[in-house]
Amino acid sequence: MHIIDGNRIISTLVTESTEDTSAKIRVVITDSPIDITVSGTFVEACIQCSDFVLVFATDDCLFEEVLNITLVDFCNSILDSASLFWPYNTGVFAISGLIEPNKVVFEFLGDKQWQIEVLDNPTIYIPLLSEPSGSWRQFKFKRCFRISRLASALGTPSNS
Repeated sequence: MHIIDGNRIISTLVTESTEDTSAKIRVVITDSPIDITVSGTFVEACIQCSDFVLVFATDDCLFEEVLNITLVDFCNSILDSASLFWPYNTGVFAISGLIEPNKVVFEFLGDKQWQIEVLDNPTIYIPLLSEPSGSWRQFKFKRCFRISRLASALGTPSNS
């Protein structure tokens, strides 16, 4: 697991956001097969985890920032995605650390710490009951990564 050097990431705005849809960007990672379109306007980071890449992109919307998280494989298939946002809250993204073999800890939405765990196999998921507040996903019964909000800098998941 490693953070992909920002010099290897090329992003191009494909469509701008409208009242009904979010912006889309094309993300290309040089020296890799990754060439995919995801939600967002600015790539914050790309992290390679085994045969997958987590793409973190923001919408660049002042006072209501959205973090779009997309898991892609090297065949350029979107395996899973989620968004973090809270109305009237600014979001500054920062990676806090990588926990081998499959966890990313980061900050977003003020001082909140979050954790993404990339799962070895898709897992059954109960929509609306399995996610912390502030996160949103499309209605599906399988997930390839898990989101949790951390209670402390020690990396302990909170109950919400």
